[in-house]
Amino acid sequence: MGRVTVPAPGDSAPASPADDRRDGLAALARGLAAESALLVELKAALLEQRHALAANDAAGLEQVVQSIGRTLLTLREARRQRGLLMELVAGDSGVRLGQIAATLMPADAAIIAEGARALNEAAVAASREVSINQTALRRAISSGEQLLQHLLTAPTQEAGYPESAGVVQSGLLFNHQA
Repeated sequence: MGRVTVPAPGDSAPASPADDRRDGLAALARGLAAESALLVELKAALLEQRHALAANDAAGLEQVVQSIGRTLLTLREARRQRGLLMELVAGDSGVRLGQIAATLMPADAAIIAEGARALNEAAVAASREVSINQTALRRAISSGEQLLQHLLTAPTQEAGYPESAGVVQSGLLFNHQA
């Protein structure tokens, strides 16, 4: 007669495909929430960047830029994980969240649709902040360039230096008393 094996405590039975899909959906929902949170964090860092720029705080600006870099790296990894989870759930790497939600039971579809909506809103808000910061940074760079141009050009009559009659303009200054 065949021998019957009883699983030891702590061992689990092999998961069914339905269980795998259910676990994948739960992981996808958590992943969408985590990715949304990262985008909210990115938006906050972009606001900090703008405040540091307005305050002319170079050290604060450097710190915020490093924070943004770390957040973007983490966000890229979260996006990669989302792609893997979507492939696990749908069995296709090219599927979209809306397509996945259309194949689910209403309760599961609502969870995925809500996660996708929150992710989209967070992405739009972060994108808006990026656009504002790009404009602010361009203006700051332009202002700095104009200031440098003004400082590095020769003083003119407009700057309060009267033009001397008969003095030859040159780029060299001599100290005749030395």
